[in-house]
Amino acid sequence: MENIRNRVTIPVNFTARKSIKSDVAKALYNRVDSLLAKMDKHEKTAIKLIDELSLKVSRYQYKSQRKAFVELLKKNLDGMPLSSVNAFLCVTLLETSNKQDWKCIFTKQSHSQPTDTVTRRLTVVNTDADHREYLVDLINATIGGKKQNSRLYHKYALYYSENLIRRAIGEYKELVRH
Repeated sequence: MENIRNRVTIPVNFTARKSIKSDVAKALYNRVDSLLAKMDKHEKTAIKLIDELSLKVSRYQYKSQRKAFVELLKKNLDGMPLSSVNAFLCVTLLETSNKQDWKCIFTKQSHSQPTDTVTRRLTVVNTDADHREYLVDLINATIGGKKQNSRLYHKYALYYSENLIRRAIGEYKELVRH
């Protein structure tokens, strides 16, 4: 309440927040959105995230459980628009240097970064071939199964999260309706 009285508030992208299904991811989204308003990158280990979010540490005592946790966060948050204008959240998962935990790297990406001056190497997001085929089928069902676009759809499925692809499909459907 004191922050509101002092007119210290943080903008919130309610559309993005509402589209996040996981309550834990929603709480983290608010925190990361606030932090990335002041900086371009924020890193946390899975153990620190679990502690900060006041989750039961006993549920995440094994590294594999923490990996599943951060993968769920990535699935829910990667590609979400931030409250900053023309920015979206990019979530990268890495194993810590001591191999004991996982680390989330949250970065703010601009929608309009110059492509001719910076060579950007895309990271493979979907390693499961069946899941990629599912995403390609999803795109084909929405946009149309044109043979000449097949390679492009496979690249989308390889390099972009399901969340981002579904958001793009949703926007496409909105444009087609109007």
